[in-house]
Amino acid sequence: SVLYALSGNRAYHHVCGGTYTPWQITDFLMVNDLFPRSVAYCVQQMEGHLIRLAQSHGGRVACHDTVKELSNHLSTSGGGKIFESGLHESVEFCETLINRLAQEIATAYHF
Repeated sequence: SVLYALSGNRAYHHVCGGTYTPWQITDFLMVNDLFPRSVAYCVQQMEGHLIRLAQSHGGRVACHDTVKELSNHLSTSGGGKIFESGLHESVEFCETLINRLAQEIATAYHF
């Protein structure tokens, strides 16, 4: 039902085939950098926009390190590792980094 809510059922089926396991669905929604509604895809887009902001505003600030930390965390969390470390803990860690990132962006770029 989560895949249907995110309009991701067809994309998931194309990527993962007919097997619907909790860890595969979680990996698809969290770390698949090709699915536009995944966390990894969104972080990848933020990272690109922040790079362009840094180029036009004269340098990197704290938010660039935070988005890189989040990107690195997600890139090493595939293959069921999210379930191994705990789904709740992994989501909470990402949420904490995203909140910190939002504050750093607001401070650095006056948003």
